[in-house]
Amino acid sequence: MCQRSARLVFGVITLKDRIERQTPSAEVPEDIREVVRRHVARLPGGGQDILYVAAVAEPDFSIEVVSRICDRPIEEVRELVHLEVDRGVLGESSRGPGSYRFRDPRFRTALYEDLPPARRKWLHREVGEALKALRASSGERGDEGK
Repeated sequence: MCQRSARLVFGVITLKDRIERQTPSAEVPEDIREVVRRHVARLPGGGQDILYVAAVAEPDFSIEVVSRICDRPIEEVRELVHLEVDRGVLGESSRGPGSYRFRDPRFRTALYEDLPPARRKWLHREVGEALKALRASSGERGDEGK
């Protein structure tokens, strides 16, 4: 039998067990979920919302999208994102500057699945609207423009 021990070390989930790093979402162990909940509860004001929005906007999310949805100044979002990068929760994305992703998909999944379904649906819609607005403001054309 595999003993699981999850703990938060500098913000990174460390598992002492033999499960693979890419655990399917339905199999995020409760001890990891609890570590994630405790981590999020300790974030400074607004930090929780920023991570929840990032979890919905995954696999890669931009600071601009999260800033729009959370109605927070971009510098405030950037500061929290960089704090979470330093803690090992988030990492820079290969999509370029200002784009990030969760380093461990289980962390993102635990956040995502903790959201009530109605809030999750609303956030998906908000992410879509924010992406659309950012594309429009930068002059990009989506599929509807072809």
